[in-house]
Amino acid sequence: MKTKFTIPALLFCSIVALQSCDKAMDENFPQDFDAVLSFKTYGEQEVKLVNTGDNGIYQFTVLKGGNSPQKETSAEMVSMTEEELSSYNTEIGTNFKLLDSKYYKFDKDLTFASGERYKEVSVELMTTNMAEELDYKNEEYVLPLKLLSSVDSVNSSLDLLIIKPVIHTPVVTFTNGNAMKIIMSTQGDEIVSEDIPLMIDIDNEWTFGIEIEDDQNTLQSYVDQYNENMLSEYPILPVDNYEITTSSFNKGEILSNLNITINRTGLNIGGYVLPIKLKSCTGEVPFETQEEPLYLLVQITGELPQIELTADMLYVSSRCQWAINEKYPWNYAEECLCDGYTTENDYHWHSSWADGKVVTDPKYGIYIDVKLNDPIENLKIVYWTRQSQNNATPKTIEIYAGTSEDDLQYVETMSGLPNTKATRVESDDMLLGRKCTLIRLAIIDSSNWTDFRLDSDTNSRSVAMAELQVYGK
Repeated sequence: MKTKFTIPALLFCSIVALQSCDKAMDENFPQDFDAVLSFKTYGEQEVKLVNTGDNGIYQFTVLKGGNSPQKETSAEMVSMTEEELSSYNTEIGTNFKLLDSKYYKFDKDLTFASGERYKEVSVELMTTNMAEELDYKNEEYVLPLKLLSSVDSVNSSLDLLIIKPVIHTPVVTFTNGNAMKIIMSTQGDEIVSEDIPLMIDIDNEWTFGIEIEDDQNTLQSYVDQYNENMLSEYPILPVDNYEITTSSFNKGEILSNLNITINRTGLNIGGYVLPIKLKSCTGEVPFETQEEPLYLLVQITGELPQIELTADMLYVSSRCQWAINEKYPWNYAEECLCDGYTTENDYHWHSSWADGKVVTDPKYGIYIDVKLNDPIENLKIVYWTRQSQNNATPKTIEIYAGTSEDDLQYVETMSGLPNTKATRVESDDMLLGRKCTLIRLAIIDSSNWTDFRLDSDTNSRSVAMAELQVYGK
């Protein structure tokens, strides 16, 4: 085997750039080096492969320079051994694993004809087999190629090409992520149909279908996990109340849809969960599907009964520091909220706003708690703004629910609330997800003041409300 040597970097750049028989360049080689071989692309090279069922091809170039670049010569490419790669890992600080020879093929022998200054070389990589059989999530596999010649010289700085395959298997996913909601009213249509959009993350050149999970035990296990994570108690949507039409992707399409038809007959007011799990792609494609199911929350709404409120069921976190009117002294804020709305007087609850008595919570701002005697799973809030003026009307209210202060969970946000006096404001029907006896209205800001949760030197941050009603079952 001929001697290896290192060509100065500047000289090598000239070889690559010119790739000609420039006599001045060739004369820069030491006299003994008639032909000098090297990889044009060398060192560690990440190769991105898409697992479509076809093998991947990686192409690169081997160069021939030297004092007599017109001469014929030959070379060979071989993979490092396990021992050689282990030494490389130790020296460089990497943790590469040697790719087995069954996952690639190439012509190891290279022959350069007279005047042939470079040669294009291809390595074929068995992409699908690699994706199915190798632990790419935890290991980094490489094909380390060495350039050798028994008849001429090889540049020892440019004689190693480490191919690092990175495999991406296309994935079909829900475009809505993993959550979707359908609301059906007992006063509306008994049957609704909705599309559930899907997408694939490559330019699609194949036609294939989608299979969904239909085993009820498996689906119930997903519901159990959902309820555990969400601290909820939703039942699974009964199989007799829905039908899912599966979809297919045609060549050239990256978008498709599942379709679900829901019949609310026999369903009670409240919420139901249906996990929709993409099981596999059908057809001769190795594509994957979204690992997590999409959780479809089906809400059945209807007329909720009003819950009669009394002052002992209410608690306000901040109250006016002096008598708000001739009927109620300052500490009677709860009575103001449940004494019946009328425009004949201006009885209302007002939080503190002066004399250093502004009290706010870093999470809940200024809040109203409603303690229920009987648990509910469905909720609607109604309130009236102050009768005589629109000062300090609520602007944003976050609803929380639980069985005590220790297990309050966020439910929904009422935002963009009206800034007008003597106005009735009604929320949408809300699902609490479980039986709750404590409702918290966290008032985040008002028409006059910004976020109550933030520290502020402003002494007059406040909110007012004339009446509060709660509906639920």
